[in-house]
Amino acid sequence: MKVLRGSCATRHDASFFLSRPQGLENHVILLLRSKGEFWINDEHYLLNPGHAIIIAPRTQYRYHNPDGIYSDDWIHFQLDNGEAIPDSLECNIPFVLNDLETCSTLIRQLLWEQAYTSPIYAESNINALFTVLFNHLAAAYHSLENIESVSPYLQKFKQLRLQIQNTPTQDHTISRHAAELAISASHFQHIYSQLFGISFQKDLIRMRISYAEILLQTTDLSIEQIAEHCGYSNSAHFFRQFKQIKGVTPAKYRKTNLIIDG
Repeated sequence: MKVLRGSCATRHDASFFLSRPQGLENHVILLLRSKGEFWINDEHYLLNPGHAIIIAPRTQYRYHNPDGIYSDDWIHFQLDNGEAIPDSLECNIPFVLNDLETCSTLIRQLLWEQAYTSPIYAESNINALFTVLFNHLAAAYHSLENIESVSPYLQKFKQLRLQIQNTPTQDHTISRHAAELAISASHFQHIYSQLFGISFQKDLIRMRISYAEILLQTTDLSIEQIAEHCGYSNSAHFFRQFKQIKGVTPAKYRKTNLIIDG
């Protein structure tokens, strides 16, 4: 990873308004020390001090503080080939950061290493510091406080998940259900993962495979018919996902798990 630029405890007067309609070619981490009003892609956020955001490359965003001085810590960085933001973090979604000063200290040290440490040691030091920074951010991102922040949607998402469990054969898509809840697809995925600890798509697949298990155990439907009953238009796709999750083919599963009446 390469540190490009950054600063800590920056302050801008009330006229400050940053707009990047095309985004940047690098990642950005922002740690808010003041209130902030953000527009990130199609989402609008009013944030209190103590929030963090990781903004992905080529993301449209703009922000300011509608109540006066805007202040934050920030760092721009670039990933090398093969590197990625950890799966435990999601870009473009603000979250509460309880240990802002710890993360601020890490950003200060990253900037120091980039500016003053010998190149012999700088790369390994920077990579290590980014690992620690990402770990602190991930711990905050998955904290109870951030999960509770989506509580206005909790009942709606629980009802939706129960509906999907009862109708796994229907055409359940992220875009459809996000539209039903009047939120963006990316926000829908973020909330779903936070509330249930699994992505929408993986959860849907597991629900369909669970339903397939019941049909394999209790009916004489062909495997192709079962695939169709479970919402698969392509039986080969069903075979692959069933074996990936259960470790055996649908036919072998039926042979060892068939429930015979009487």
